[in-house]
Amino acid sequence: IGKGTIIGISSVAGDRGKVSNYIYGSAKSGFTAFLSGLRNRLSSKGVKVITVIPGPVRTKMTKNTKLPYFITADVDDVSKLIYLAVKKNMDKFHKPKTHKDKSKYSRKEKFKPIDEL
Repeated sequence: IGKGTIIGISSVAGDRGKVSNYIYGSAKSGFTAFLSGLRNRLSSKGVKVITVIPGPVRTKMTKNTKLPYFITADVDDVSKLIYLAVKKNMDKFHKPKTHKDKSKYSRKEKFKPIDEL
């Protein structure tokens, strides 16, 4: 039996199809589904699979977008939250669109917005 953790970085873009990034969004949607299947397949073998859906992160990719600062996350903050997700044995987590968004929890998986970790 194995042991370890696989962490996959997906995107909220996979939850919706926008005209500007529908190819990226469809790839991330498929990746999220892949990680879910991998989680189900490997859990009995002692391997943990965590899906990270951080929302917009301040990187080179988002540098020229006109996103409000308050909805973007810092790379260092996201890395700390990934560390916490591993420690708390979570299956997946995401960053809410705004500070008021408390997206519904999944009853099947340990799933929380990252601002509640």
